[in-house]
Amino acid sequence: MAQKGETLVEVKDLCKNFGVTIALSHVDFVVKTGEIRGLIGENGSGKSTVSSIIAGMQPASSGEMFYKGKPWKPATMLEAQKAGIGMIVQEAGTIANISVAENIFLGNYDKFKNGPIINKVAMISEARKALEKIGVTNINPALPARHYDMQERKLIEIAKCMYNDPELLIVDETTTALSQSGRDIIYRIMHEMADAGKAVMIISHDLNEMMEQCSTLTVLRDGVIIDNIEKENFDPDDIKQKMVGREIKGHYYRVDNDGYSDEVVLKADCITTMESLLCFDLELHKQEILGIGGLSDCGMVFSLANKNARENA
Repeated sequence: MAQKGETLVEVKDLCKNFGVTIALSHVDFVVKTGEIRGLIGENGSGKSTVSSIIAGMQPASSGEMFYKGKPWKPATMLEAQKAGIGMIVQEAGTIANISVAENIFLGNYDKFKNGPIINKVAMISEARKALEKIGVTNINPALPARHYDMQERKLIEIAKCMYNDPELLIVDETTTALSQSGRDIIYRIMHEMADAGKAVMIISHDLNEMMEQCSTLTVLRDGVIIDNIEKENFDPDDIKQKMVGREIKGHYYRVDNDGYSDEVVLKADCITTMESLLCFDLELHKQEILGIGGLSDCGMVFSLANKNARENA
């Protein structure tokens, strides 16, 4: 078990520009072992940019980083993973048409190879252990990932990340894709890591979640760190004001929606067309407002038009 309170990651004078847009401006902070550090701020404040640079997803424009006391400048996420930094993001990170086991060990099949042959029985057995390690027993690692819903596929990603036993876990808006039971799994993992002398960075827009789960909060606004706040000094009104730069009274988030029903009123299971869609899945629940978004020509307009055409046929 690592000694708690030691510096694991240090960020110094970190800057990131996207053309003329300044995403990060001279950011400094430290992540210590035994800590759950939350990064909080409005959209565009720089939270995910910081975490993605630490995890090797993109380079900084300038500044320095240190990991375990040594200069840290990962070129890829794979390099960061091998060094002990795992990251789970909000976006889907599984491939629908390959098995759960193949998703968990994607890029790491060599350990199951005997010459040119992959021992899939051994891979499935090891994937089951990876899922059980995070407390998930209802997912069959032999089945294609498309058989599972969004939350279950996110749990597959978590199992993949935790199989590598990271020393720093970065959770970037992941809880937004999870029900309370899924959130409880990741909260348990976070606190187990902190108790073991490892470290966690979590990014979320849910202030109540952050105040409950984190030991330290770093507030960002417009690419600048406004404050680092220890748990004993958490005050929701103070944090909201620092996030937006002005006083906010009352609720920052809507409180008039208690969620949606478990009843599914519309389900699409791997809808595929020759033109725009490759295995399109969704579930729409009673009382849910489901948004479909993406870049131009990503298939979202075609999927809705195709559904309407079938209903009117």
